[in-house]
Amino acid sequence: MSYLIKVLILFSALVVQVSFAQEAPTAFVYKEITIGEQAVESPKVVVVYSDASGVVEVRFQECDGCEFRTLFPAQDIRFSAGGESLPADVVSEKYRNSPGTVFYDASTAKVNRIKYFQTRNGGEK
Repeated sequence: MSYLIKVLILFSALVVQVSFAQEAPTAFVYKEITIGEQAVESPKVVVVYSDASGVVEVRFQECDGCEFRTLFPAQDIRFSAGGESLPADVVSEKYRNSPGTVFYDASTAKVNRIKYFQTRNGGEK
């Protein structure tokens, strides 16, 4: 009987170790932000875009009157306004200097996505 109890204890200890040994996912998504991602609400966001290269860089202010901060885009950068996805060329023209939230990866400092606060009909210079 004691042999059976020892086997059961050993087996349960092994199962517990295996369950904890599974690798956790590297990024957890929690609603709007991915862990490891920083978000900055900016009064002015500028997307620099070229037809040949796509999005070249993203410039944004962290406060009114602050200097612009410049970050490079992630390869799969996304844009949205009013819950709708937007193409980069439209964003670079119509949403120039518009307020929005810039989400960037804290480890690579590359911009993953930009969410504009409202839809726009035309850009500002």
